[in-house]
Amino acid sequence: MHEPSTGGSRNLVLIVDDEREVRLLLQDLLARDGIRSIGAFSGEAALEVFHARSSEIGFVILDLTMPGMGGLETLKGLRGIDPAVPVVLCSGALENDLAGGVEELGIEGFLAKPFELRRLRETSRRLLARLA
Repeated sequence: MHEPSTGGSRNLVLIVDDEREVRLLLQDLLARDGIRSIGAFSGEAALEVFHARSSEIGFVILDLTMPGMGGLETLKGLRGIDPAVPVVLCSGALENDLAGGVEELGIEGFLAKPFELRRLRETSRRLLARLA
């Protein structure tokens, strides 16, 4: 098991989404702000990447609805590796519809699809600044 989040060089964002176009779009938008990111196409792949690179990953943008291991199951797996890792859920569902079901999981934010660039930037900067 890896050490919990402690700051430092954790300046990489893990983007988990089964849609390749969405991953690439998010990676491109973050790169425009000088933020490094890595993508995973499934919950299983996300856990492998996070397990291998958790000392670098500052926070995770996690799609809620994916085939196979869904977002909530992936979130629980991430928390099993690092209980303090900040996670931002991403979904086409309305934030209000999800709030009651995920609030107890301690997510750091919510990004609705389609993305608002301003909100993505604000969320990313806020989370990375906390880790600096």
